[in-house]
Amino acid sequence: MKSAFLFLLVFFAGCTVNIDSQGNNILNNSDNNVIEQNSNNISNNIVSQNNSLVLTIWYDEGVSIQLPQNWAVAFYGVCASKSFVAYDINNPIRQVFFFSEAGPVYTSQAQKDNDLAYVAMGGYALPYVNAPVVSPLNAQNFLEHFIELAEMEAIKEAVPLAPKINELQIISSNKSLVSLFPNSNDAETIRALFKQENILGEGLFYIETLDYGLLTLGFNNLGYASIFIGLSAKEDEFTEYEELLNNILNSYTISEEYVSACIQAQNQAASAALKAGQTLSETSDIIMDSWDNRQRSDDIISEKWSDTTLGYERVYDSETGEVYRVENGFYDSYNINREYYEMNNLEQLPENNWDLWTASTNYEEDIR
Repeated sequence: MKSAFLFLLVFFAGCTVNIDSQGNNILNNSDNNVIEQNSNNISNNIVSQNNSLVLTIWYDEGVSIQLPQNWAVAFYGVCASKSFVAYDINNPIRQVFFFSEAGPVYTSQAQKDNDLAYVAMGGYALPYVNAPVVSPLNAQNFLEHFIELAEMEAIKEAVPLAPKINELQIISSNKSLVSLFPNSNDAETIRALFKQENILGEGLFYIETLDYGLLTLGFNNLGYASIFIGLSAKEDEFTEYEELLNNILNSYTISEEYVSACIQAQNQAASAALKAGQTLSETSDIIMDSWDNRQRSDDIISEKWSDTTLGYERVYDSETGEVYRVENGFYDSYNINREYYEMNNLEQLPENNWDLWTASTNYEEDIR
């Protein structure tokens, strides 16, 4: 078994760095013993490739990441458990996160029942005894159950910014033929809609899972996400922001010196996790390839699910091509009362017209 549980036994402190409008770092330490303010931290403004967005490079203890201004980043864990959550201060669902491990979860209800009975009889207070059962343990099931992990009291105290991914609707998933961790039993890039703080978001998630029950022939029915990465934004802006979010992920780097020091301080078992986080360019390539090669039908499915979740439908002007997002039931009423409208040629969107389904939408009140 791993010597440390990412959320429950390792993430006992974090450091939040707010990037203000001048690009300066403002450190808020929740535990000065973990990450202390370092006068050598440097914040340099650079211009992104499209020369329209100023990013900031932030350095601390061998870690660097590039973020837009007015974003914040919280780092958790050390060495093999080093992880982060970066987000837009004004729009937190616009976020990038990387957890080098996430869990544990149970892969057997019987194992959880046994642990609950053991604790009830006065046994050692297992910190993960309230973790969800995820069976079978794979990337999709882990993502669907992640809200149960994030809502555990121990995790809310240790990792308050763990994303609360709720009401998940998976649009598509692509299995990776090669995983970053050799013992992973599943590796997938998943596109999904979800709610966070009651806001509808869309995201791409890369997850590798490790089921110890399979490795130990059922002796230890616990499992992890051996790597869990997410990029997300509001549903109606994700297409616009996906490249930026992926570039943020790609920019996260752990220096060779930090990796070497951690391996010496811990053991060789830490090297795989550290090197996975040393640069996330390989994973960002996997995510970008999945996005670039997505099917147009997935985009339409995403838009339809968004409408269903929010209680909308769409109509378009057959002459101008303008698309309008309207309340459910609008078209049925409109269709029998066209003569009362100046815009009397609105139609429902064709089922498979990608151009219309992905077009920017106008409001119902714009219909005359």
